[in-house]
This record gives sequence, C-alpha cells and structure tokens, in this order.
Amino acid sequence: MKLPKRSTDNIVSTIKACDYDDYMCTYSFVRKPVNSAYIEKLATEMVLWAQTDEALKISQFWLMKGICNRDFKRWCDKHECLRDAYETVKALVGNRREMGALRKQYDSSMVRVSMKLYDEEWKGIDNEQESSKQTIVVVEKMPTSYLVPEKKGK
Repeated sequence: MKLPKRSTDNIVSTIKACDYDDYMCTYSFVRKPVNSAYIEKLATEMVLWAQTDEALKISQFWLMKGICNRDFKRWCDKHECLRDAYETVKALVGNRREMGALRKQYDSSMVRVSMKLYDEEWKGIDNEQESSKQTIVVVEKMPTSYLVPEKKGK
C-alpha cells in the first residue's frame, strides 16, 4: 500500500522558531545551552532578585548565575524581554541605592558617583553641574613681540 504524499508546508510554518545560543559558565567552565525560554526565565528571576535587599549592583545577578558580562549584554541586544527586565532592574536598584543614601544606610558620596548609571535624571544633574564649573587658567608670562610690546611702568 502506497501512502499519499503529504505537504510539509503547514507543519513547518507552525513550528515556533527558537533562538539557540550557549555560554561558558564562569564557575564550571562548561558550555551551557540557552534558548528563548531560558532568557524569559532569567528575566523574571532578575526582576524578582532586584526586589530583595541584597540587590545593590546589577552585575551581581549575572555573576551569581555564572554568566559573563559580554554574554548578558549580547542577550539583551537580542531579546526584548531581557532588555525590558534590565531597565526595570536598573530602576529598582537605583531607587534602593538612592533611598539608602538618604537614610544614611549607604555612603552618599559613593552612591552619588554611580547614580547616573541607574537613573536618567541623575545624568542630567551631573551634566548641569559640569557645565557650571568654573575653569581657571593661569598664564605665566605673555610673550612679547613687535606687535605686542612689553608693558612699561610696572
């Protein structure tokens, strides 16, 4: 009995395309596979982690997971859900750091230096302060020439 030939076009179009990637775990030095489901899970875990009191620096999260900075940034470029989670985490961690400095839990001078990495408003504050700084220029002695003679009577 001969089976009729079936078209596979419908089957192929219904299969969800998954992005597969891998990374080298910084703890085990073993390459581990990564797919879209893993990235979505990582994004969710990162936002949950950012809501804890231990979350003071974002890179703590991916280093704790054994992921190097280069791989994490590459995934953020590729996956919108991770990029959105990263922006949310930046706001959560930045708010914790700023409120901690206001409550004297953290050194306010250290927080002030790094707040522009977490909050766009702080970038504007730093830019305003840098533009309002005075610059003092000290000129030792003006050279003389026939166009600009030396001042007499000093």
